[in-house]
Amino acid sequence: MRNEDKFITEARLRYNKIGFIKCSALAGQLVYFNNRGFKHILRKKGITRTRKQIYVRISLIESAVQIITKSKRANGYREMTVEGKVTRFWQIEESHRNIRVVIRQIDTGRLHFFSVMKCKTKPR
Repeated sequence: MRNEDKFITEARLRYNKIGFIKCSALAGQLVYFNNRGFKHILRKKGITRTRKQIYVRISLIESAVQIITKSKRANGYREMTVEGKVTRFWQIEESHRNIRVVIRQIDTGRLHFFSVMKCKTKPR
């Protein structure tokens, strides 16, 4: 097994152990860490991310758990309808670490972790 495959496999095992956590910013609702979120770490719209992007996002998963658990408010919300399904996205940022977490809900389904990324810093 190649080192990068082993890294991703081990990360997936750690990710699957998270299961779900309470989100303080969303009134204590449960956020599930399901396969959809992990797939999004690896791919975007079906296209595999670069190795660097994958490594960065995987390295931020533990921070995402802390942010979801401890943040008191969501910094952004958007909603869209595709093929009759309403999809909601909440964004929670931790500005001092420049990390953004996205939580998603499809129709009335469970909230689930969707993405984590480094924020782009704005020039002052």
